Amino acid sequence: SLFAGFGEAIGLLQEIGLEQIQRRILDLSAQMVRSLASLSQVHLHSPLDDRGLPFSGLVTFSVKGMGGDNVLAELLEREKIIVRTVPQPETFRYSLEEAIRPAGERVRASINFFNTEEEIDRFVNRVRQL
Repeated sequence: SLFAGFGEAIGLLQEIGLEQIQRRILDLSAQMVRSLASLSQVHLHSPLDDRGLPFSGLVTFSVKGMGGDNVLAELLEREKIIVRTVPQPETFRYSLEEAIRPAGERVRASINFFNTEEEIDRFVNRVRQL
């Protein structure tokens, strides 16, 4: 059943077309980046091109006055929005014993082609309410 499901997934991706999927992801990411950039309490950390558009479907940001865990908990608890926290690259250290994750983590949303514009709007509205 796993191989059958995998085959169907590959077939769907081929039917839609990888270029169209990539374009859809970038369009939704651009919508999120533009909307988050309009919020004064949000700082975007994702790399953007010279037009201010994202390179991928990964949108990383922080909310002033809130650690990533707080933002994550708020989003998950009330709206069932799934995001994850990522450490600031310049402060993340790893040892053989444990990963040392400092406070001040960032929030990362992973956008895919099956997401909707309404989901992006709901996400940004929830961040606005924080």
